[in-house]
Amino acid sequence: MPRIRAENAIRVGYTGAAPFAFDTGDGVTGASAEFAKRVVARLGIARIDWVRTSFGDLIAGVRAGRYDLAASGMFITAARRHVAAFSDPYLRVSLGLLVKAGNPLDLHSPQDLLVRTAARVVVLRGSVEERDLERRGLSPSRVLRVNSTEEGRNTVARGRADVLLLALPSVRAMVGDGLEAVAARSDSPGDLPTHDIAFVFAPDQPALLRAWNAAQGEILGTNAHRTAIAPFGFADADIPK
Repeated sequence: MPRIRAENAIRVGYTGAAPFAFDTGDGVTGASAEFAKRVVARLGIARIDWVRTSFGDLIAGVRAGRYDLAASGMFITAARRHVAAFSDPYLRVSLGLLVKAGNPLDLHSPQDLLVRTAARVVVLRGSVEERDLERRGLSPSRVLRVNSTEEGRNTVARGRADVLLLALPSVRAMVGDGLEAVAARSDSPGDLPTHDIAFVFAPDQPALLRAWNAAQGEILGTNAHRTAIAPFGFADADIPK
């Protein structure tokens, strides 16, 4: 943290994806961005320098030192823990599907894609959804990989794919113009699986991560946290307990 303290500024990578961290023209906002601002203020750091990147570059960028942490709604996974460090989770979300209005192919889960073999799917490069489809054995010829949520939305809107798999809050932010969001059903009996979201750090920055977790822990679940995420469609049920 010496450079951060010396400059009184911290660099934060983001992908421009609503509702987590996106640029409105008047600055970066979103549930992840606004919560990060409150943590940074608690740390006593005066300024955030936002660095926009692609989703697939989030971890590589933080490891290379292009920014100090990433704030873009990234899920914590065992595979990612091998190459990056995560803060304590601050949101918990489920999977969503972005489809054409009326859901013409009746898609409600990744499992449906194995049955409806005509369905073409788009995913973010490097995402959990991409890995899940690979694990399920979906034909690579049916999967389009893109670098941004905006590109994914446009791919469905223009008819180049039938469904975009992404976090439910993200697809809900994309509805309109003939597109609708579907909350994914569980593939098996029981509750629908959820994913914890956290800020991403380089493994060689343990002091920064400890300081961040301490400051974040003072805000997690408080009115300040709720105020940060509420304008973007999140509620108490979306905060890990």
